[in-house]
Amino acid sequence: MDQEFVEKKSNGKIIGIIVVILILILALGGGFYYLFFVRVTPKSYLNEVSTKTTGYVEDILDTFSDFKTNNELKTIKNKGSLKFNVGEELEVLKDCTIDYDFITSYQDEKLRLNIDLKEKNESFLEGDFYLDKDSLYVNSKDLYDKVIRLMKSDTNVFSSMKELMKETYTIDDVKIIVESYMKYYFEALKEIDMESSNISFTDVKYTYNITEANMKKVQDKFKELCEKDSKLKNIIKEQDFNTTIGTGLKNTKIEVQMNRFTKDISNITISNDKEKNEIIKIEKGKYEVNKEDKIIITDSKFTYEDYEDNKLDSTLEIEKTKDGISFKVTTSEVNMEFSLRKASEKNIRLSLKGENKTDTKVSFDFDMDIKFEGETTTSKLLATVKSDEISFGIEMDNVTNYTNEKVEELDVSNAIAIDDLKEEDTNKITENLFKKILESSLGDLLVDNPNL
Repeated sequence: MDQEFVEKKSNGKIIGIIVVILILILALGGGFYYLFFVRVTPKSYLNEVSTKTTGYVEDILDTFSDFKTNNELKTIKNKGSLKFNVGEELEVLKDCTIDYDFITSYQDEKLRLNIDLKEKNESFLEGDFYLDKDSLYVNSKDLYDKVIRLMKSDTNVFSSMKELMKETYTIDDVKIIVESYMKYYFEALKEIDMESSNISFTDVKYTYNITEANMKKVQDKFKELCEKDSKLKNIIKEQDFNTTIGTGLKNTKIEVQMNRFTKDISNITISNDKEKNEIIKIEKGKYEVNKEDKIIITDSKFTYEDYEDNKLDSTLEIEKTKDGISFKVTTSEVNMEFSLRKASEKNIRLSLKGENKTDTKVSFDFDMDIKFEGETTTSKLLATVKSDEISFGIEMDNVTNYTNEKVEELDVSNAIAIDDLKEEDTNKITENLFKKILESSLGDLLVDNPNL
């Protein structure tokens, strides 16, 4: 009896162990099946690429999401000054400034620009430009005692200006457009032919065959998704989403070989009827293109090195930082760098720098700070161009306000058309212009450089 009980107990234990083993086998087998045939598919990998790429771009756009721009058709006032930072060869300009006051009303279809040329803060030449629907006038008592109509257009100039304003976007609009386009493009790409094949226990190859027929499906799907998005259609008004995206990729095969567990790519081949390009992994984050060029990828930086005859010829760098993004291009002839950064909660900074490496060396440096505060935008620009012969720079301060003000009208009732000016009138205007210039230090510049 006791022995029978022990045997039953032992049998029960064995059966239990077998059940557990079977469960583990099923679980592991199911897991491997999932890894090999379900989770890891060309479409799921495309989803991952879409998520990572869109997330990368979203991070950059989110950096600047606090800044609000205004594209409403209201009155825009710009007021500022322009100063010169020059070397000895243009020293006569160092005390000169240009003050301007620029107001545009899209509702009233009027524009007025006042320009005041100054030397040591003393005005020596001032004038107003006035645009009223289809006619442009100039008024400067320093040059002529009457208002002159410079032109009369057959169409209302403000009509095209209004259309242009409607096509400008706020930062929020740009974010929606970019994110929507990327999301829908990756979704539409699922219309191409895909297949997968097991290379080994760890490696898998995804093949994407892009034909003229399935690329048409991609374009149609992209258009369909865009047209269903009411928010996107509200921003891009009257936009026809017919597109030629991906046309250059038709009749192309893309093969991606990777580790199914780590997702590390070991090989990418892009081929069509004319050429074949192969990207091979050298080490982590570093790839070789067609056994010559190099691609280096980190979490925040992409670098492409172009080689000619085994010598580095040019480099492209794209780097995402916590406060913005930068692009850098280096070639045998020129260096150039552009960056867009968030300087503070209300400030962004644009920077463009470059230099050439030829015999005639020229460098340029462009920096602009922009501050957004409600209906007011303040900007400061510093720009310099230098060469062996000359150094020329400008410094501009500008304040933009969005208001509902009216543009002060210019009395044009007695204006004279420029074509109706008599010869003596033209001569008088020219004489007054040169007199004003010669009374300033600009006159010395003209005398020393008669060919200007």
